[in-house]
Amino acid sequence: MADNRKRAILLSSLILCGIISAAAFLWLGGFTYPDTAGHWRIVAYTLKGYNPYTLIGADTIEPAIGAIPGGFTTVPWALVFGTLFYAGYAPLWFAEIYILFLHAGTAVVLLYLLGKEYKEKRLLITMALALFTSFSFLYSVHYGNYGAVISMILACAIILTDRNTVIAGLLMGVALLKPQISAPFCLIWALQGKWKHLAIAAAFTASGWAASSIVTSTNPITLLAAMFETGTASSYQYLGLLSPLKYYGVDPVTILAINATIGIGVIIVIIGLAICTILKMNKEEY
Repeated sequence: MADNRKRAILLSSLILCGIISAAAFLWLGGFTYPDTAGHWRIVAYTLKGYNPYTLIGADTIEPAIGAIPGGFTTVPWALVFGTLFYAGYAPLWFAEIYILFLHAGTAVVLLYLLGKEYKEKRLLITMALALFTSFSFLYSVHYGNYGAVISMILACAIILTDRNTVIAGLLMGVALLKPQISAPFCLIWALQGKWKHLAIAAAFTASGWAASSIVTSTNPITLLAAMFETGTASSYQYLGLLSPLKYYGVDPVTILAINATIGIGVIIVIIGLAICTILKMNKEEY
């Protein structure tokens, strides 16, 4: 009886989350795709041989593509490989439909892998509801961003870590197209000694960086420097947990610098705790 009550409470909570998320999705305007348009233009210009970093916030070079809005950028290894998500080879209208199919398709694959990992049907249904009623998922769909897709690919990589080294490594490489989400999990693999996995992911990243350099005829280091110069430090963008500081006159670049400092500090603490844990375990063994 207690288990049934817990399930009922959990199901009711998920349904309530779904209703709230759906209402927020509609309040935001449904499907608007501003991120799809911006990132599609970055990839489209790259495939035509332009260095897109020099075009961010500038006037339109090719009317068929349009101008890249200020504040949009990506990592150098995603300039070419980003077409996996934003279909820079096709018209914008296709990219807007394609990103929706990516959200749905990746979710199906993730749930399939979870179903193989956890045989309990009720658990699988609960996880499916948790995914599709998540505001983060609907928020990603609303903006036409690939944040949710990357997160689901990352989850697939984690599930396959001990099943298939090559596929898991490649999926992590794809997830590293958005390193602010996936990079911390590379640290976990490092602490677990998953060096083959990391090598495959690194090779994928390096090949993407090399492809961007070749296509744009630009030195890889120059591309990296250009990414930092363009950045995403615009006052109208979300700047992390400290984003509200911009309303009190704090410069966006300063906010990002503080965020980075905090992030580095957290990583150092995690590494320290991991080392202490390993040393303690070794000491207990002997």
